[in-house]
Amino acid sequence: MNESKIIMLQSITYATKARNLLLKYGIHSDVVKTPKMAGLSTCGYSLSVPYKADAALDILITNGFKISGIGEGEPL
Repeated sequence: MNESKIIMLQSITYATKARNLLLKYGIHSDVVKTPKMAGLSTCGYSLSVPYKADAALDILITNGFKISGIGEGEPL
């Protein structure tokens, strides 16, 4: 089962560009403020990807996006 993930990016600009790229592949995501997660620096913006999160991550990495971190579940 492909659970929802929070993909952390450097800025709102990168998060928006990433969201637009994923839409071209038919993957829906939302730009959100990075939620507070234990042990992680939380400055910045993230993508909340409810479905196909693993595919989304592969697409972003392949297209040169620097991923700051990955969290499980929905943002608070």
